[in-house]
Amino acid sequence: IIDMLDDFYLVTFSFEEDNKHALFEGPYMITTHGLIVQRQSPNFLSNVKSVRQVAVWVCIPHLQIELYNEKFFVASE
Repeated sequence: IIDMLDDFYLVTFSFEEDNKHALFEGPYMITTHGLIVQRQSPNFLSNVKSVRQVAVWVCIPHLQIELYNEKFFVASE
């Protein structure tokens, strides 16, 4: 694990299976903070922080069945 500054870390895996697990088996949390995992990119700058999309899991207890549709769950842009 290499500290890249600005709250970024570079992690190298010995096995491709571990790499795939880290990328695709999330989401990950550290205490109450979400951890965003992404592939290394050649022009990565740790001081430029931008996230375009984040997949989230939301639990809505007792949601009425008539509200359970795509229109209800898709955010407007």
